[in-house]
Amino acid sequence: MKFCSGFFFIVLSLFTGCKPAQKNVKQSMPQSQPAEKKDAKDSAINISGASAFMEKLLKQYPQYFDSLIAKKDEYRLQIIYTQIDRGKNNMARFTDHYFNINGSQYFYPASTVKFPIAVLALQKLNELNIPGLDRNTTMITETSFSGQTAVYNDPTAEDGRPTIAQYIKKILLVSDNDASSRLY
Repeated sequence: MKFCSGFFFIVLSLFTGCKPAQKNVKQSMPQSQPAEKKDAKDSAINISGASAFMEKLLKQYPQYFDSLIAKKDEYRLQIIYTQIDRGKNNMARFTDHYFNINGSQYFYPASTVKFPIAVLALQKLNELNIPGLDRNTTMITETSFSGQTAVYNDPTAEDGRPTIAQYIKKILLVSDNDASSRLY
């Protein structure tokens, strides 16, 4: 159960970070402003250039972040972290923390969803708990309409078989879109 809640946190953070920036955010954003507390039902986000929490966290570990921060604009680096706290009756409260957010630019999330897809595929296999079904089981894919392609083999696999493990390998090594679609 602990893995499931941790995974939910990661996925929620990822999807919160991947939504498009609001159009009504001013060009000149403050350098440091705390994120706004809100209930789960609130839909508005307070986007600022950087929250004090994120600034402090990044400066606390210069060995990991200094080189990235120095080239944040060149790398188009942005960080959106959502902290989830539980209050009375286990109601979730979200606190968003930001670094290098520019409301006038949209950062397309592209392949950031591929890792969670890989993790979810493995989690689903684990939950199914079917004897003999694992990440190395051959996965034949048929078509249900003309826009799809069937997959009966995988020439990139050592043994030529399409498997969940092989699709995950292709997602993580070469960001393969087809492999991601097969697991989704």
